[in-house]
Amino acid sequence: MGSLTNLRHLDTRETCLEKMPLRLGRLTNLQMVSNFVVRTGNSSGMTEIENLSNLRGTLSISGLHNVTNIKDAIQAKLKTKKNLDEFVLEWSYNSNDSRYETVETEVFDVLEARESLQKLTIKYYGVTFSQRSQHCRNGWYKHGGAEFLRGAYPSIKPFPLLEILKFENMKEWEEWSFKNGVEAFPCLRQLSILWCRILKKFSHRFPFLEKLKVQKCEALESFTGLSQHENLESEELPCLRSLFLVCCAKLIELPKSLPSLEALEIDGWLELGAFPRLVNLQKLKLLDSNAKLLGSIVDFSSLTFLHIRLISFVKCLPECIIKQFGKLLDLKIAGCGDLEGLSNEQVGSKHLASLQHLTISHCPKLVALPDEEIKLLPELKLLDLSYCDNLKKLPCEIEKVNSVRKLRVDWCPKLESFPEQGLPGMLEQLVIRDCGPLKTLPNMMLQNNKALEYLEIHKCSSLTSLLEQGDLPTRLKRVKIYYCKNLASPPDGIMCKDKLTLEYLEIDNCSPLSSFQE
Repeated sequence: MGSLTNLRHLDTRETCLEKMPLRLGRLTNLQMVSNFVVRTGNSSGMTEIENLSNLRGTLSISGLHNVTNIKDAIQAKLKTKKNLDEFVLEWSYNSNDSRYETVETEVFDVLEARESLQKLTIKYYGVTFSQRSQHCRNGWYKHGGAEFLRGAYPSIKPFPLLEILKFENMKEWEEWSFKNGVEAFPCLRQLSILWCRILKKFSHRFPFLEKLKVQKCEALESFTGLSQHENLESEELPCLRSLFLVCCAKLIELPKSLPSLEALEIDGWLELGAFPRLVNLQKLKLLDSNAKLLGSIVDFSSLTFLHIRLISFVKCLPECIIKQFGKLLDLKIAGCGDLEGLSNEQVGSKHLASLQHLTISHCPKLVALPDEEIKLLPELKLLDLSYCDNLKKLPCEIEKVNSVRKLRVDWCPKLESFPEQGLPGMLEQLVIRDCGPLKTLPNMMLQNNKALEYLEIHKCSSLTSLLEQGDLPTRLKRVKIYYCKNLASPPDGIMCKDKLTLEYLEIDNCSPLSSFQE
């Protein structure tokens, strides 16, 4: 390969390459090498990188556990490759592979980040983070702080251009704290801490952090493990816009000041007693959490999206929070086994006047949506009800909510009929699935609708006809009917091109249906 002197891109992804081709260093015009594989033996091959001064973008180096001579890593001269802004450094994930701890630490020091680096990924590195670390024992990183940042010197800002940082599966990491005025990661935008199961505290001021994800850190108690002598304002994450907390069961508090937070997702039970004030929060997901936390929402007046899933002991949305939802556009409720309605009779749904999308699923105690609630949702465009085992009827007044464009009812095995008064006049899509007792659709339901374009009926085993009499809406374009084993005949006029603008018709596994009338 050494003769391909004009080669600029070498992509070896999705291959089983175990070592790089000989004389790769002659290809001085190379701009991209997707993955440089360090070979075993006396010569690792890393010296081939020395003359590749035109490399740019991302450089991934795997098999670094094979380096036995630190001179190879030094001669690679990675710090002189000014056009590289991302490094991926990968050792072996197999604990049975030979590891040279002293060399491994030296290799890390030689290859470590320089000022122009924007992203650094370290995989399966198993010893200390630097020669100055005083807290690593038996190959496990336990306490993080200034030593990770190459020393506790306030005048130095380590990783000045690093934007994305991820820690994963650090089994013995217990604490990450910074003191003595150290300010690191001044350009960090995204931070992920995943599967660090005994990490209890981490605290630091990230002045430009926008996204923080903490997952499977079961021992984490606080983001604020600062000493009493430190400035409490350093706890703040002034630019944080998205916060994701997954399976952090012992977390008792969030940062006290999150002035820019727009999206918050909490998945899993927390010891968290209450939310801080989040006046700019727009999107909130509470998944598999506790009802007390839901009731502690204060001043979420900017909220436009709320998703609640697997929260017990919630019969309806608490009065204290529903009054704050004047701007709420999208509400999803799933797996709340005690839910009986959206709100209590005293509060009603008048505070949800801006709501456009309502989705309720897997709520077995929901029997009906009261007419009073539906009438107070004048902007509703989507109503989606699914897997509600005891839902028996839809609101009779739904036909008065002319804003509704899509209605979907899925797997509601006790739903026997639709409102006789009909459906909203501007309804465009109607999907009915797995509603076994449903026998027919009321005449007024479809005849008064002039906007319906899409109709889908699936697995309604008792359905014998779509309409008792009359024709389908004239604007109907697409019809799909599946597995309705008792459907004996299609609606009158479905094959009459003068009455319909039908473009697509699909009928599948409706065995009694034998012919169409012209």
